[in-house]
Amino acid sequence: MFFYPGPESYYVGGVYATYWREAPNPCKKYHISSAVTCGYLIAKIVLPILRSNKVPHKIVKDFPSLFRQTYGDLADQAGKFITVYMNNRVEIRNALLQEINVQLQNAQGAMPCPKQPTLRLGRSGLEDTRIFETPVFSGPKGPFIFGGFEVDPLK
Repeated sequence: MFFYPGPESYYVGGVYATYWREAPNPCKKYHISSAVTCGYLIAKIVLPILRSNKVPHKIVKDFPSLFRQTYGDLADQAGKFITVYMNNRVEIRNALLQEINVQLQNAQGAMPCPKQPTLRLGRSGLEDTRIFETPVFSGPKGPFIFGGFEVDPLK
């Protein structure tokens, strides 16, 4: 089962499917998390909002990949179900992400990943060089959206 029902503007590469319009460079990068069992529901809520606003993003392509990313050999990527690339001039806590957070917090059955996403201090760093990403919003279910840091989207 694929998580991203939708237009042909998705390209599958590795464990991700990408909706890539020209991403701003530099950009603000966010991660939207999902519990393994909630991937389809989270995608149904988030993807139409991102697509209608023409926001570049990538999403874990299917259930096995999300499971591997949360509990398996890709677990260093846990909590990074949908990656969003926004203009670096937007506020970290902006209206579009706030709308997504409200929808996720109010959706029956939607739950964030039980693991908080991490950043590695240096691409090839050891586990102890990881730091937790900062939640952007929270709510009664816990945080779904993390990050807001400035990056080059092509790296």
